[in-house]
Amino acid sequence: MVPEREKRVLSLSEELVELCEQVADELDQNRFRRQEWSRRKNDWKQGQPQRRGLEGGAGELPPIL
Repeated sequence: MVPEREKRVLSLSEELVELCEQVADELDQNRFRRQEWSRRKNDWKQGQPQRRGLEGGAGELPPIL
C-alpha cells in the first residue's frame, strides 16, 4: 500500500501535468491569434482584401480577436 504522502505527491503531480497542458494550449492559441493579427495587419497595410472570409474589406483594420 502506498503511504498517504506518496499518494498526495502523485495527485499533485497529475494536477501539475494538467495545468502545464492547459498553459501549453493557451500559448498555442495566443500564438495563432498573434500570427492571424499580423497577417491581417499586413493585408491592411498592403491594401489587399481580407483573406479567409474575414469580416471587413480592404482598408479596414479588423478588430483584434
